[in-house]
Amino acid sequence: MTKPAVEFDISDNELHLIYRPRDDTSWVRERFGRGDELLVKGTFHLTSQDLVEDAAEGSTNSAADDDDIVVVDDDRLVFAIATAEGEYFRFKPQVLGFETPVLLHRDARPDWKWFSAERKVSILGIVQSLDLERIVIGGPDPDAIPIPEYERLLNQFPTPHELRRYVQARVGTVVRQYTEPVIDAEALLNVYVEKRTSATAPNLEAPFRQFDIAKYAFALDRLQAMLANETGPSEAQCNWRSWRSSCC
Repeated sequence: MTKPAVEFDISDNELHLIYRPRDDTSWVRERFGRGDELLVKGTFHLTSQDLVEDAAEGSTNSAADDDDIVVVDDDRLVFAIATAEGEYFRFKPQVLGFETPVLLHRDARPDWKWFSAERKVSILGIVQSLDLERIVIGGPDPDAIPIPEYERLLNQFPTPHELRRYVQARVGTVVRQYTEPVIDAEALLNVYVEKRTSATAPNLEAPFRQFDIAKYAFALDRLQAMLANETGPSEAQCNWRSWRSSCC
């Protein structure tokens, strides 16, 4: 069975990221040798200073003695990305690429989808754009996002398929001013979104509702195009009620 490219493990007082490149790990060590960082899933900024295990015998770490690196029988690299702090793990700011503190409860068992969306988008990077004092996932702290709610929030993040549907619908609103396409891309988008948005996470809804904001903008564009059309809208273009229902 193929092992995942990225997984997480708790070791002593650290949270480790285990990375298995598609090819061998030599190119990663070459990158570190040049002083470059390794960007994993568009989210984790890793350097040789974070490296704690190396699968290759005789590998070196410029930030640590050779004795500090554990050689393992697996084609993988292991990085320390967070350290224990009470009931939580606190992520290294340089690993996430921003200074907002991020704490993950010790009981959490994350996979890479907790942190990275499709197309290598950092989910935590989007959350921190709200200018929060800190981001806490799980545990008893009053400002913590409960783990079930955080997982539900992740399920609402737009998929590549949803984004393609949205682009198709935007194109459709222009084309329908001149002709009637067979495929109603707008309706297909509404059906798809309705299936995925049966529930939303209340605490951090705003940054993950950007797609809905885009839908409102799309609706406004469409209305303006209809008003500017001197010949008046067609019956298909007047299906405004169903569109507004899907937006609200």
